[in-house]
Amino acid sequence: MKKWSILIGLLAMTFFASGMKTARAEGEIQWAKSIEAALSQAKASGKPVMVYFYAGWCDFCKQLEKETYLHGRVTVLAEEFVPLKINADGAQGARLAQKYGVQGLPFIVFLTPAGEVKGMIGGFMPAENYAMKMALILRKYAMGRMEKDAETSRDAAALARLTVLNAVLGDLEKASEYLDQAEQANAKAL
Repeated sequence: MKKWSILIGLLAMTFFASGMKTARAEGEIQWAKSIEAALSQAKASGKPVMVYFYAGWCDFCKQLEKETYLHGRVTVLAEEFVPLKINADGAQGARLAQKYGVQGLPFIVFLTPAGEVKGMIGGFMPAENYAMKMALILRKYAMGRMEKDAETSRDAAALARLTVLNAVLGDLEKASEYLDQAEQANAKAL
């Protein structure tokens, strides 16, 4: 019973914190200047990279920038990435577009700090759908990192975060397993 009350408390804190973040005013996304700078920043911060391929002639790119990229939820989620805006008509943009298989514009590629592709969005997408896709990619990336960190370190705090994340995702069995492991790690630390 104590285990579940701890889990419920952690969930409440998580939802409160996420609610505070999304209540912030809409803003602009701060774009990195080059792929090298974005990957370097990603390695330093541990954040994934969001590469947005566009062109000046692309009407759907303009719509994405006017509607989707100014939406509050999208701008808040963009802070969890290292955003990079690349003109697909430029020399660097054309090279990267070929490397990542860009087949139309706008096109968004999500990368790990090591440059591995973790997801893509092809074409215009309304803000709510785009934010959902961003959240899914971020969750997938975060889960992978957290599981790796927790498995290697057996850190009680990392295991507790995995407990909360799995509970939020509805996997209570996995959440319970991580909570047990967190309690064991915490007991060993004391």
